[in-house]
Amino acid sequence: MIQVEHRGIWVVIKSKIAPEVMCRMNHSFEVDFYALGVIAYEFMLYKRPYMGRSRQEIRDAVLAKQVQVTQKEIPRGWSIEAADFINRMIQRKPSNRLGYNGINEIKNHPWLRNFPWNKLLNKEIQSPFIPKSTDDN
Repeated sequence: MIQVEHRGIWVVIKSKIAPEVMCRMNHSFEVDFYALGVIAYEFMLYKRPYMGRSRQEIRDAVLAKQVQVTQKEIPRGWSIEAADFINRMIQRKPSNRLGYNGINEIKNHPWLRNFPWNKLLNKEIQSPFIPKSTDDN
């Protein structure tokens, strides 16, 4: 688990940690899928799925309620498939999470189905953003 001294940063990191990690249960690669779902949720809705001012408040919120992107919350420019992807990635129970039965579940999801996975693997995709070498890191 990542330990960060500054309270605000800790809360941001904690909000992406899968429930099974928070509860100190056995876990596997599905925790990464949960984190990806939380990040996608934040990109879509500009907010965290679970709010709290402390680790305990966030943990309690995660354990109390399954958050979902509703159809009325989907912003213009985002698809129902994107919302479904997010909703299936942020499932609290790992066995219900997209990707639990293998990475092909994620790769074949309608939101990502047409993504050129082989081109990515072969490093044939041009980056949409290349920072200037003079930019600060």
